[in-house]
Amino acid sequence: MTSSTRGWIIHKTTSFICFTQNEVKTFVDFVVEVQTPTWCVTAFKKHVGNQRVQHMKIHDHQVMVQQIMSMGICNLLQLGPCKTLICLGTMFQCICTKVVNQNEINAFRIFVVETLCKFEVWFPPTFFDLMTHLVIHLVDE
Repeated sequence: MTSSTRGWIIHKTTSFICFTQNEVKTFVDFVVEVQTPTWCVTAFKKHVGNQRVQHMKIHDHQVMVQQIMSMGICNLLQLGPCKTLICLGTMFQCICTKVVNQNEINAFRIFVVETLCKFEVWFPPTFFDLMTHLVIHLVDE
């Protein structure tokens, strides 16, 4: 805080998990240039407007979170939040597999809990709601 003639001026600092305008442009440019087979997902070029990725189908969101996001954020975020988001993608890849080995379920349950604990370390409390808690129960399903 600094003092001025009219009172106190409060300067807000940006969070380390927030992108600057240049980082947003870098990430969006990366998403636009991703080439996927036409049968896999729709072209991400169609979903970019005003430096935002929007209006995607559910499957496109899955591909974005599980594979593309982890590659696109590597050089943009600090190591801790970056690893946490990569763990999120890995976690959803494991949940969405067609064949699940019964012996690995307990280890995977621990991995999910550890990943959510990492989110509590790096992300603000307002991020968490009932839906984040439900991810733990997806392992049992």
